[in-house]
Amino acid sequence: MPRLRGTERFIGWGTVWFWACSLSCLLGQTSYVVTQTETSDPPNLFPTLISQTNYLPGSPAIVFQTQTAPANVDGYQFTQWLINGQRAQDFTGESINPAPTVFTNNIAAVAQYVPVNQYTADTVVPDWYKIQYFNTLSSG
Repeated sequence: MPRLRGTERFIGWGTVWFWACSLSCLLGQTSYVVTQTETSDPPNLFPTLISQTNYLPGSPAIVFQTQTAPANVDGYQFTQWLINGQRAQDFTGESINPAPTVFTNNIAAVAQYVPVNQYTADTVVPDWYKIQYFNTLSSG
């Protein structure tokens, strides 16, 4: 019987795919939807952004990032992203915008803002600057 050139490769990969899917189902491994929700604090300084993807447990992590939060909105200055409650910062301790995220579980990303003219510990350096660059409100 004549064979079409290249069909061996298609049939081979099709068979591998079928068995991989069957094995995954037999082992009870199914993918689930992972959601990243981006909001601001105070609320509504920018529209909430929701991103979703499917993730199969045990597969490589999916590297993603937040949107770039606006630096200044209605008299509020961006200070930091909190990813599931943890500050996103670089190796120097400065906050990162946009913030890297890893899709393995649901992610709550909150862009924190403070009033531009807020001074807590002194009247020289605004709070937003201290939080963004040093993660503190102290002046020393």
